[in-house]
Amino acid sequence: MLEMVRMTSRVGTGVRERLVGALDALCEMTQDFTDSAYTPHHHREQVLDFLEECRFEMTNLIQPEDQIDQLRADGLEVTVERLNRRLRDLGKQLQIVAMEQLSEILRANEDQVLLSSIKACAVAGDIDGVEKYMEKFREHAEHMQEVCRLLHHISITDALHVNTGHCERNMRSLAPLAILAGRTLCLHPSSRIARENLEVFCDTWSQSVNDLSRLAKESDAAANGRVAAEKQAYMSLPRPGVSSNSSGLSFSVPLLLQYPHHAPLQPFKRSFESQTVSQIICDSDDSSSTVSTETSAVLPTRTNAVLVQGGDELSSAASATSEDRKAFEYRISLIIDDLQNANLHDRVV
Repeated sequence: MLEMVRMTSRVGTGVRERLVGALDALCEMTQDFTDSAYTPHHHREQVLDFLEECRFEMTNLIQPEDQIDQLRADGLEVTVERLNRRLRDLGKQLQIVAMEQLSEILRANEDQVLLSSIKACAVAGDIDGVEKYMEKFREHAEHMQEVCRLLHHISITDALHVNTGHCERNMRSLAPLAILAGRTLCLHPSSRIARENLEVFCDTWSQSVNDLSRLAKESDAAANGRVAAEKQAYMSLPRPGVSSNSSGLSFSVPLLLQYPHHAPLQPFKRSFESQTVSQIICDSDDSSSTVSTETSAVLPTRTNAVLVQGGDELSSAASATSEDRKAFEYRISLIIDDLQNANLHDRVV
């Protein structure tokens, strides 16, 4: 919206209303950070200062119509740039507040201590001990939900936005169930079902905490322009669909390179990759329906014909990177495995 205002040098009535609504939503969202009892005082002051600067720049931007010409003369583009800078500073400060609270609560690791104490007191029938630790766990659960909400606010991708909200809802529903299960076990300490029920809720809560820790790492990586380690592409693990005949081969060498009679593949363009793979799959589907008593020598011949045809077309694409070549060889090796499995199946039939 600000980019549109900067390009058009005009703030209409509709745009003004949308900007005012966005500012109100921003103020309401920052209240979760400033009203938190776990936010340090100096962080709260910095958030309020950045918010006041954003409000001041927004006021200069949404002046009445009779002042638009004067605003344009003074430099509307400069005003938009200042507002963008203030918003970025506010976003960074909110991220600092959320990540500090999250790191502190994960470093304390109170979940295991509280849940273990609740189980021990419940098995012993100590009602006072159960109530004391349950009250601590309730406060801890509320803090965890609050941290999830802060992490939800600073999420910059749709996936993180959805996952953090889902994690918050899970914790909000699990906390009272875990407390109820602890009280039930305290009333019936000899009940195996009650004990297993409490253990299930404790394990589920621990899993939710692990999910929150993972989301925190992904949020920090996304905010710093990195890709989380668990989201990076990997090529060293076993490929799905590998047959037993090729299971002993090294995965670091593509199966395509184990056929010496094939010509080496040249660099290629990504747009041609999908066409070649589709052609190979179609050839595989057409040929597999007619194979009945062919020997194992048919597979190399058919595969060689397809690869030679693809190699002639690939030779014209010299601008692609080596990573694309490796990815294509990897896909070809999967298709060869599928063809080999289909041939073996037809021979058995």
